[in-house]
Amino acid sequence: MLTRTKDGWKLNCLGMLCPVPIVKLSVAMSRVRPGEQIALVADDLGIEGDLNVWCRANQRTVLEQSIEDGVLTAVIQG
Repeated sequence: MLTRTKDGWKLNCLGMLCPVPIVKLSVAMSRVRPGEQIALVADDLGIEGDLNVWCRANQRTVLEQSIEDGVLTAVIQG
C-alpha cells in the first residue's frame, strides 16, 4: 500500500514475497513525481539484492537502506 507521508511516500510491502515488492515499487514509481522519495518497507530480505538491480536498471537511487529486526527499509529517489 502506497501512502503519503510528510517526507514523501511510504510503500508497505510487509508480508509480501519477491517479486511482489519490486513490482509494487515499479508501479508506485510511475505514480510519483520526479524527485519524490519512496520509503519501501519489506520483510522478505530477498528484496535487498533485487532492489539494487532494479534501481540500476531504472536509473533510480537508493538514498538510505537499513535492516532492523528482519525488516528492510529503503528510501528510493523517484
